[in-house]
Amino acid sequence: MAVRPTMGYIIQFVRELLNDTNPATYKFSDQQIQDRLDRARLDLYRSPLKAADQMNSAGSIEWHDFWMSLSR
Repeated sequence: MAVRPTMGYIIQFVRELLNDTNPATYKFSDQQIQDRLDRARLDLYRSPLKAADQMNSAGSIEWHDFWMSLSR
């Protein structure tokens, strides 16, 4: 599988964590990094999102932040 374009930022972040930032001497290919990250990922489908309410200056509640609760 080809490296997904959306993985570019994450792959670069991993390279910085590994201090592997010189393209001439990369220890791991982009594909190797993506494959390793894919093995550890967690896919969640149809999980309900919980909303955090926030008060604005007019006193009304606004919902902007959403997160997924992994506990049931």
